[in-house]
Amino acid sequence: MKHAGSALAALVLLLTSWFGMAAPASAASGWQTFTPNGNWHCGKSKTHRGSDNVHFQVCIVRNSTHAQAVLVVLNKSNTSIWVRGETTLSHGYLTTLGACTSKTVTAGQQLGCFMPSQEHDNDSLIATGTLYFNSVGADSAHRAYWSN
Repeated sequence: MKHAGSALAALVLLLTSWFGMAAPASAASGWQTFTPNGNWHCGKSKTHRGSDNVHFQVCIVRNSTHAQAVLVVLNKSNTSIWVRGETTLSHGYLTTLGACTSKTVTAGQQLGCFMPSQEHDNDSLIATGTLYFNSVGADSAHRAYWSN
């Protein structure tokens, strides 16, 4: 039985490394926790016009073949908030639009809404983001840029 577990672990490692070569820039689409690394290129963090406790920014997560926009939200308040958002990722003449569905962000929580990963040709990349918070409405993030 121990050998079956080792064989399964080796197979998972092999498949992960094999599929990892063509993997998206980062995570699957949707709201989730994250740990940024050197592949992240972010615009300045901004305080939402509706509260000094809601901070957000837009980022580009990029590897050699794929990129994705990420709308990052940090809730510094002591209560939960409701958010949704929109992003664009532009490269060359192509602009991809994405939507972040409604999500509750608990007190002190930071989440990123990852858009679907897109192929790129080492073009310059520009991401924009808009955050809707509670019933306050929209506020736009500073742009994020990546250039070869």
